[in-house]
Amino acid sequence: MAAIDVRELIRLAKKDEDVGAEFYQKLAEKVEDPGLRKRILEIRNQEIEHSKRFQEMLDELSDYVPQEDFQGQYEQYFQSFLSKREFLESGDAVKAASRVGSDMEAIKFALSQEKNTLLFFLEMKELLPSGQHREMVHEVIDEERDHIVELSQMIMDRL
Repeated sequence: MAAIDVRELIRLAKKDEDVGAEFYQKLAEKVEDPGLRKRILEIRNQEIEHSKRFQEMLDELSDYVPQEDFQGQYEQYFQSFLSKREFLESGDAVKAASRVGSDMEAIKFALSQEKNTLLFFLEMKELLPSGQHREMVHEVIDEERDHIVELSQMIMDRL
């Protein structure tokens, strides 16, 4: 069975950051508290910066040709993991953000999404061949953890 390639995970992380920026922009438009809006827009700006950093990582990596037992095996394998994720497309994320009904709901929803992303990348990291740029995936994981801490603090500030 083909293992997941780090390039695929970094591409996905970049896409998550791009979609996340759109998601947080819409979320900021929905919240009422100006201080909360500012903090959400700061996360949006972080997502934009993370996307740039992940693109730089991709530019540093060479192309990958997976070892397959049959043609298309790698793509099937990777797509099976992607099918379990929410918000693959920006339109879905923006629609979900537009449906939040309160500031607290907005924060909790964003926190839930960040946790899902963290868990996904933690699981995918285990599928990387040993030595294959795991530090890059750790950086993705650290970015998600930072957002979880920040969003959790926003909840605590409102209690």
